[in-house]
Amino acid sequence: MSTSQLLADCFVEHCGKNPDDIFCHIIHPDAPNPTTERKTNGELLRDAFGAAEGFRNFGLSVRRPGDPPSTVAILMRSGYACFIQFLGILLNRCQPVLISPRNSTEGVVHLIRESKTHLVVTDRTQPDVLAVVRIQFPSLTVIDATDNHANIGGLPTDALPPLSNEDFAKEFDSVVYYLHTSGSTGHPKLIPETSRNWKDKVDRLSSYPGRPLVPMAPMFHTMGLGCLNRFPFGAGCIPVIVETKQPYTGELLCRVLVHYPGAICVVPPTILDDIASGEPNQVETLATAHRVIFAGAALSQQVGDKLAAENVKLVSAFGSTETGQLTLSDTASDDPQDWSYVRFLDPEQVYFVPVAQSDNLYQLVVRPGRFVAPHYVNYTNPVGFCSGDIWKRHPTKAGLWKHMGRRGAVTVLSNGEKTDNLQLESLLTESPLVKYAIVFGEGRFQNGVIIQPPTSSWTHDEFMGSLWPTVEHVNSVVPKHSRLVKDLVLIAPTWKPFILSDKATVRRHETLNQYEAEIEDAYAKLESGAGGDPLPDVDDDEGALTYVRNLVKGLIGKDVDDDANLFDHGMDSMLAMNCRSGLLSLAKLRGHDMVPRNVIYQHPSVGLLYDFVIHDNSSDDTGPAYMQDILADLERDWKLPPKRAVHTNGLETICDGGLAVLLTGSTGTLGSQVLTRLLESPKVATVYCLNRRNVTNSITERQRKHMDDSTLLDRHITRVSFWDMNLTQPDLGLHQNALEQIRKNVTHVVHCAWEVNFNHTVRRFVGTQLIGVRNIIDLSLSSSRPVPPRVVFLSSIAAVANYQGPEDKIPEQVFEDLSLPLHQGYAEAKFLAERLLAKASDASGLPVTIIRGGQLSGSTRTGAWNVMEFIPIFFQSCHLLGRVPNALPDVRWLPTDIGATVMLDILLNDVSNADEPIVYHMEAAHILRGQALLHSLLDASHGKLKKSTVEDWLEAVKSASDEIPARRLLDVYESWLARVGGESHRPLSTEGTCKISKAAEGIPVGNELIAMYWKYSVTAINA
Repeated sequence: MSTSQLLADCFVEHCGKNPDDIFCHIIHPDAPNPTTERKTNGELLRDAFGAAEGFRNFGLSVRRPGDPPSTVAILMRSGYACFIQFLGILLNRCQPVLISPRNSTEGVVHLIRESKTHLVVTDRTQPDVLAVVRIQFPSLTVIDATDNHANIGGLPTDALPPLSNEDFAKEFDSVVYYLHTSGSTGHPKLIPETSRNWKDKVDRLSSYPGRPLVPMAPMFHTMGLGCLNRFPFGAGCIPVIVETKQPYTGELLCRVLVHYPGAICVVPPTILDDIASGEPNQVETLATAHRVIFAGAALSQQVGDKLAAENVKLVSAFGSTETGQLTLSDTASDDPQDWSYVRFLDPEQVYFVPVAQSDNLYQLVVRPGRFVAPHYVNYTNPVGFCSGDIWKRHPTKAGLWKHMGRRGAVTVLSNGEKTDNLQLESLLTESPLVKYAIVFGEGRFQNGVIIQPPTSSWTHDEFMGSLWPTVEHVNSVVPKHSRLVKDLVLIAPTWKPFILSDKATVRRHETLNQYEAEIEDAYAKLESGAGGDPLPDVDDDEGALTYVRNLVKGLIGKDVDDDANLFDHGMDSMLAMNCRSGLLSLAKLRGHDMVPRNVIYQHPSVGLLYDFVIHDNSSDDTGPAYMQDILADLERDWKLPPKRAVHTNGLETICDGGLAVLLTGSTGTLGSQVLTRLLESPKVATVYCLNRRNVTNSITERQRKHMDDSTLLDRHITRVSFWDMNLTQPDLGLHQNALEQIRKNVTHVVHCAWEVNFNHTVRRFVGTQLIGVRNIIDLSLSSSRPVPPRVVFLSSIAAVANYQGPEDKIPEQVFEDLSLPLHQGYAEAKFLAERLLAKASDASGLPVTIIRGGQLSGSTRTGAWNVMEFIPIFFQSCHLLGRVPNALPDVRWLPTDIGATVMLDILLNDVSNADEPIVYHMEAAHILRGQALLHSLLDASHGKLKKSTVEDWLEAVKSASDEIPARRLLDVYESWLARVGGESHRPLSTEGTCKISKAAEGIPVGNELIAMYWKYSVTAINA
């Protein structure tokens, strides 16, 4: 079989047979008078062989057929020099990895790591990126492309000797080079290309022999590279390499076309948008092209119709990096008005699956085989690769299909409604005032949009005034929940343009990150109620009623009775959001610190809203809406740094000398057990203990008192340091020397310190515990280590106890549903702490581990159990009352010393991705039945306890004096005892935890241990 079907061999054969033929044109359009040159096949091949030998001089070995890929990354500006490096790598039978310089530093590092690259060739345009790459990969060889050449006298005849049939078969299906996705929704992903796929894509092209081929895309994009490594062989074209430092624009294309009339143009639609809205002579120049092939995104119907009417020969091409080109690269029909339709190369290789409840739309699924490799299969009925693209048949012409967008391009709002981004953005960009538009609002109650104008000749107010009729038209078309309001329509300043992909489409993820601060400010403005009608005086009740009436009338467009349900008169979710915004300033005037986001739903009439505003509603201090408001307050002024470019896996965060752990709450019941396990482990080098200041006893005295073995601290005193902390202060109030040690050394932060008080509302936890979590996160992110220390947070089952999913046990995962915690401040605060940590992980790449504890009981050695928790309080109250309920719920108790062992196992084995929080659970596998617990308590009291009904016990607590501690937690015990005959909550799943910790199952809790717990709790009453 001919080796010319291999990419490198094809170049050698093609160029070697006719060395004097022109392979490519080169144009330098940035100069006032553009210059052009040509490269013959022989010149190209000589340059490529010189680069290949240069790579070998730098230590690159020629790869043997059938060996694993030997990857070399190319990180340089697109141009002839870049293409020569590409060929030089191929001629050593190694695999080039073309990396776009437009990637973020983090994206470049990710691609180098994923491709297992051992050598990078670059130019001098990315010094900052290369500095990070060298730190991240110290063994990586970096070559300057200007130094990578060797002078050769002639073309070597044996550079690529023929392969045996066996070796050819190995190479034909091996990776020959890598491209990558644009990374619009996250990290770019590597896309491997084999010689078989490359040859198939060559054979898909229509023939245009001898015509210049002008691509408006860089080589690291499939469109740009394909024009160089496929079109010369499959279409017979002569590619034009555009040597420019400027972005690809319509004006640039026209400057190039002046030198190459009759060319084939391959362009992204944004180039055609530029030309259609530019000078008339640009359209005339474009019409001189033989064909204008556009791909990579949709072309608006308005622009396409205009160009087609001016005799521009448009060809719509469709494909993806995963499949390559799927449609003919020529006009679909003889009618110019069919420019938006395509014909598929091989209709038998694609399926069109009807989209349910649509207007005759179909979803494209590509069969595995010729066009797509089996490992890309992501659809099962029928089996194939589905990119989510939607199509519609031509109404009269068989075989013609029109691309209608991509399914699933939605923004999911916090109320579950979905905004169709494509619809909203397409409607906006139909206006000549809008060059680009991007929807934001994922997870918010209402979506907004950022708009980039085509010019800078507007003031903000002028532009908004001109744009607003377009917005009103859009609002009349889109669903109500997707409508736009002024506060959430942002205008991109000229100095901060959108970030574009290689195909000149908006990089959604990175652009939204770039505008994160503006988006946050917009929501803050919306929620603050800035603007609106003048407020009445603070004591003017009639004025307040008039204000509410006018606000509602302005939103729904008519007067309604004060007692009429607003949702019966046109109020919807978007209007409710705006109504709340309008109420905020009045509510704050009347003394409301918080206004729930669902206030309109809770008070759905003018009269009820008026009552809400003028009366004190401070008792409504729990529930999802209240929590959402608190979370918004906590996040509003929180400036998290961006993710670091340098990432390692979890094992690499552990220094050579062992773990360095910052432990908060080391004198607590669990914290003292955790400290014990840390000091007992040879894999832990240092422990820094942070506790609240206590002027009565020294910290070491308090620590010894709470440890099962008080001598342990003395034996390991050189490995442990104690510092006073203040959770409410930045940097926890630590002195500079302590901060320097933490930032330099700490690999893990274990946060156990938490106030146990079931009477506090969640608001009481904000200024202490939740601000403390924020400060711990900020301190961790200030680390000077390459990866911030992993924050391990001890949460509680109470934070997710209301989980109602399909599983029998609560899964080990992060949750966002604010209705999951128990309706008590302690549980809600723990849940909000989890959300803060998840935000820091997502925004800043902070490594986060959340450990939810079930009921952690006292130590198996001493029975020590935090007497502020509700079970020891129950024991104490039973003792003081002399009675115990005659029926108790089943319980699962995991002793704290065993829990500490589990936590150490998690620390030593947690190697999860730093970009994603990981959740573990600590809950005993052994159930202690309620009747068994009751009998054990009767035995532990030595006959002093008498049994009473649950009702009588609760009544005794209710009527008792404040000396009975359960009286302060009556609601807690009423809820707990209502679960008699079963467990008080759905248990936690420990599947993942048990895989790394043998201790995670716990131990059976019997009479002896219960007697220890009873004794410890009762003794503490008079302590």
